[in-house]
Amino acid sequence: MREAHETSMAASKIMLIRHGEKADGTGATIGVAISGREDPRELSVRGWQRAGAIAVLFGRVSDLTGRAPALPVPTSIYAARSSPKSNRSLRTVELLAASLSITIDASYGDGDEADVVSKAVARGGTALIAWKHDGLPVLAGLVSGGRVECPSKWPDDRFDVVWLFERANPLQPWRFSQVPQLLLPGDRADPIR
Repeated sequence: MREAHETSMAASKIMLIRHGEKADGTGATIGVAISGREDPRELSVRGWQRAGAIAVLFGRVSDLTGRAPALPVPTSIYAARSSPKSNRSLRTVELLAASLSITIDASYGDGDEADVVSKAVARGGTALIAWKHDGLPVLAGLVSGGRVECPSKWPDDRFDVVWLFERANPLQPWRFSQVPQLLLPGDRADPIR
């Protein structure tokens, strides 16, 4: 049954990213709400910087460079639903979504990974999914149907990688690659192992 369902899927690209940086738990960095008040559910200052840079990375044309983006422009954006513990996935892609005039689908949360992948794939085009690090390998396995070798864990200290799944048409298997964001000082060029 999975085979028949997979051949009807239309998406040509799915990109997975982790939400931007958060408070480190030691008090050295804190989460900050848009209003400026401290809020542990929100991005850290560096996370907000990453969210702004992501809007350029995935945007149509960078106003700063005049060049087309290195990654495909999303036609749909998904983020993990806000919870009492975190708004970070949503905050990471809000600026990008606003710049592209796309409404973020944030109706999925922990345990809904199969549903968000199913919707993203069925919708077609290029989907960007911002999620929590522990759910990203689950999403990757669901996208590929377990047929593509991907890292089994997303490291706690990595916020700077895009997992890219591409295929020319729904009958072909997905190809997996990792694209370093290289947006902020300290971002690493090596893939996740």
